Amino acid sequence: MPLRGILHDWATLGLIGNAVVVDVDQLRTDTAEIPALLVGAASRMVCLQERLADSEIAVARLCVISAADSQSGIVDAAVARRLSEAVQTSLPYARLVKTSLAVGHSGAEFAAAIPDLIGWDALVLSPEDGLSPMHGTSELTNDPRHPQWHLHVAGNCCSILGLWRGQEDSVLDSRSAVSDGGASPVRAFTRSVAADTVEDDLRRRLLMVGERYPVPRVDTSSGAAVEDENASVTVMADALLREHSDVLPRARTTPPAPAPRPITFGDALRQFFTFMWAALKNAPHAFAEGLLRTASAATAAAVNSVVYGANSSLVVVVRGVRPDGSPASWDETEQGVEKALQDNDGHAELGAALQKPQLWRDYTAGALTLLDAGKRSSHLPPVTMGSTEAVVTTTARVAPDPADAFTLPAHIAAYLPNWKVEVADDIGAKRLHESLEKLSASNPQLAQEIGAEKHRLREWVTVNSASYVGQVGRTLGNAFRATVTELEELTQRLEQLRRAPAMTNEIEADQRRLAARFRILGGVSLLVVVALIGLALGGLLAIVFAVVLVVVSLFATVLSGALMYMKGQRSLYQFIHAQEQTASALETAERHRKEALQDLRRLIRAYRQYLDWSRALCAFVHAPLGRLQEAQEQELSIGQGLPRCVRIGVATASPDVVDEAAGRIRGELFRAGWLSDHWAAYISQAPASLGSLRYALQSDPGMLDQDANPDGAGPVLTRWSWAVAQAAAERPASATFLARAEELVAGTPGVRDKLLSLISFRDSDTGEMKVVPRAEFEGRLDGAEAQGGTFRELIFSPHARNIDARNVDLTRSQDQFNGLAHARVLVQFGPSLPRTDYRTSADVAPNHTRPPQQAGTFGESPRGWGFADTDTPSATPAVMPSADVDGF
Repeated sequence: MPLRGILHDWATLGLIGNAVVVDVDQLRTDTAEIPALLVGAASRMVCLQERLADSEIAVARLCVISAADSQSGIVDAAVARRLSEAVQTSLPYARLVKTSLAVGHSGAEFAAAIPDLIGWDALVLSPEDGLSPMHGTSELTNDPRHPQWHLHVAGNCCSILGLWRGQEDSVLDSRSAVSDGGASPVRAFTRSVAADTVEDDLRRRLLMVGERYPVPRVDTSSGAAVEDENASVTVMADALLREHSDVLPRARTTPPAPAPRPITFGDALRQFFTFMWAALKNAPHAFAEGLLRTASAATAAAVNSVVYGANSSLVVVVRGVRPDGSPASWDETEQGVEKALQDNDGHAELGAALQKPQLWRDYTAGALTLLDAGKRSSHLPPVTMGSTEAVVTTTARVAPDPADAFTLPAHIAAYLPNWKVEVADDIGAKRLHESLEKLSASNPQLAQEIGAEKHRLREWVTVNSASYVGQVGRTLGNAFRATVTELEELTQRLEQLRRAPAMTNEIEADQRRLAARFRILGGVSLLVVVALIGLALGGLLAIVFAVVLVVVSLFATVLSGALMYMKGQRSLYQFIHAQEQTASALETAERHRKEALQDLRRLIRAYRQYLDWSRALCAFVHAPLGRLQEAQEQELSIGQGLPRCVRIGVATASPDVVDEAAGRIRGELFRAGWLSDHWAAYISQAPASLGSLRYALQSDPGMLDQDANPDGAGPVLTRWSWAVAQAAAERPASATFLARAEELVAGTPGVRDKLLSLISFRDSDTGEMKVVPRAEFEGRLDGAEAQGGTFRELIFSPHARNIDARNVDLTRSQDQFNGLAHARVLVQFGPSLPRTDYRTSADVAPNHTRPPQQAGTFGESPRGWGFADTDTPSATPAVMPSADVDGF
């Protein structure tokens, strides 16, 4: 019997599960291994024991088929027991259902084909063909010129053993083997419906949420779609940045400027003699410089001696463009600001940059909450309309499509190479605009085309910056640009303050004039004192009176000198005050510059991480559930020539029917917070394109929060975000989502019946393609309606003692689904009869001629077949799924 070819074709078409076929002619006595053929989409030879040992099986079904047409086609009982022992040893905890099936044409010796096996369910397949028990039947002959009988045997075996797609178990699972050595006649009627195309259409409609998300179900009611999407995303972005305001530049504090300090008489008196001495030495300039140093020493000591000139690393930070016009990477930018910080601190070692993983968790949570109304953070609550949670349904309002990156036409890109602005890159867009302006100025012949590109860029920025992602990026970008501008202004101010003159010429001239006056005053005072002393010595003045006059003269000199000093040094003290203010301003500017560099370093790190998370987030938002693999449209290629008892069809559903079904289950499928599990699965993946880094990420997912760069090839977060973003659109559809959708299709009244309402199939006689309602296709295979009935006399002996031998004793009906694949199977059993009630050689007419037997080949064994059917346990023990490993 060419069962192998039939089963292979059916398994390849996805009509049945895999089958393990054992050709008993190939069994060897010198080895325990049993060679078998795993029949399926890719048939291959296996060892039966090894194949079964590698499987998780709850129920194993073993069927040996004996061909009653010749003695050589009968499976020996010892061979059957060997197969049974091999299966039971390989699957010690599986339940083994053992069946022997005698098949043959009308008039064959069925009694001889029934093996003597205890504990086996012995069956005899009646070679009759009909649409249903309610229709008439016709006799089937084993004619090698017509394959109908072989198809009849293969189809009935699949029906009895539960191999058709949609069958969850077998009718044999609940049937007990008789112990009287008898065998029961059996026949089966099958309607198998494949629904791959309909199922794929439904899945594709449910998965297509990239441009507009469904409104989720919140608790027991439906959510709402916000009316003003722009305002909603703005509120969420503002709430995020308000919660994490420490990522933005700090406010600068400026101490009050030193207050003007007037020259008091005490100051003048104290400094009189010092200045007098300097005047006498003709060094008033040195006196003024010393006074200036003393006054500004406290503030000047706090200011370092860095020279603020053109710094190449800061040029990269400020412009973000290399000399060749290409954009600088954020690694270069970050290294530039770190070098500037080290230079500012005298090449001191910088500490590690502070990471903010919670910021990015909240950033992504805010985007997901806008789309699915999930409650993820107390400070980022869902948008509400009244008391109802609402969502932004337009994905581009939350996260722009990453495929919409801005690129330049080739003739302009030749001047500005490697420019490709991501949808979230606000800073990159502004830098490109500046580069286009410079290019337009240097290439007037391209001015018109560059102007058009600038206009296109501005419109592109306007659209993207209105999204949640864009608003966060714009705030960070504005902070970056403001800090860069502040840094430039502070650098220029420091250079100006450093260039302030030590002393003006006017002050030096004032010092010289005041010194000359002091010398004259001193000279006059000295002459007066000498004259008074001379008069006293000459007796012209009393000594006491002379002393009094000397003291008065000296006092007058000091008093007039102090007053003269106070008036003459006013400009010097004004200059000293100005220098004190300059020193204070220099200290403040230096501190502000250092703070600006620190803020810039933090902003650059934050902005690069923002780009990384946005890259991954945007790719996810536009393909949150993965992509369904494109499948070829299913065509029905078999049907003509099949026996009447087997009908194979394909479900046909219009787009409107599929849309209606998707709408019926979408509410329960998309509930508030539905994105959370898919996002968690998305960020936990490590694409193969990461190379060896994927293994490090799998063992330590916290590397993304740490933003490490372990091998110096770039931050892990950046490399990961590029990898997942590129793989997002092609990753397989979420298995949990599809399983949930399947549950809802099965559990929502009317949905599955509507999708399977029309069936197309080929007429077994004419091959004509027909489309009929499912009820008509199934053709009266209702178990209750088909009770009773009789078998044809083809397998029974005319001398059977049991007068009820031909009567149907038990009818088992199956109406089962695997997804949308449907199988309706009706199997009828007769009573257990002794071998003597089946046709023997004595009952064969003398003029009966056996049909010619084909030579024994692997597909056509003269000694019969062994068939094993197994089930894989499902998550719910009470329900068995379709076969995982099956076989003859």
